[in-house]
Amino acid sequence: MKTAAAVLTLGLTAAFSGPRAAADEPPTVLERVQKKFAENEDIRKLATSQPQALAAAGWMTGTWNATVKTYATKAEVEKVEKGTRTTRFELGGRWLLSRNKGAGPLGEDAVEILGFDPYQRTWRWQFFSSVGRGTNAALVSAQGWDGDRLTLAGTFYIWGESADVALRLVKMSDDEYYEIFEEKLPGDVRRPFLEYHYTRAKAHAAAKPAPQPPAK
Repeated sequence: MKTAAAVLTLGLTAAFSGPRAAADEPPTVLERVQKKFAENEDIRKLATSQPQALAAAGWMTGTWNATVKTYATKAEVEKVEKGTRTTRFELGGRWLLSRNKGAGPLGEDAVEILGFDPYQRTWRWQFFSSVGRGTNAALVSAQGWDGDRLTLAGTFYIWGESADVALRLVKMSDDEYYEIFEEKLPGDVRRPFLEYHYTRAKAHAAAKPAPQPPAK
């Protein structure tokens, strides 16, 4: 029985481990990364430390009140909604994850992820919502922050419709900022269609204890 079990174990190991690459075969992505890490200690360290570039966005953490403006179209008038946002660093402190409640074109809840890819040296932003909307391709910025502004661009999918979009993140202060979405249309026309205005939620003061009657 022990012999049969050993044979079975060896068979399963061979089946799931796959063949080793021959010396003359092109390296897989894992082999290329392993080689890069072995040859460059600084690159390997990027995997275990928070990118310094993220310090530029640290002020975004916290709880925010949101005013969301959907611009008027030929079919509908301008719409303004209220919501809230909570932002914090997650995934080892490498990504800013924002959870939005009750604000958007359909009042949906949503998650936004913003972070810096130290390997390609680009900022990346992605969006997913409770009604199935998602970028499916990150909006990116290779230039990074320009003072108090960060502009990311790419293909944004809205209910299956693709759009060439720029997201302008504009910091007004540590307690106020905007996210403005613009679509690039034919003829190099740029038209805003969504605007998120965030103001930091004020902490509620602790309730004062009720006055006690004087001691008799």
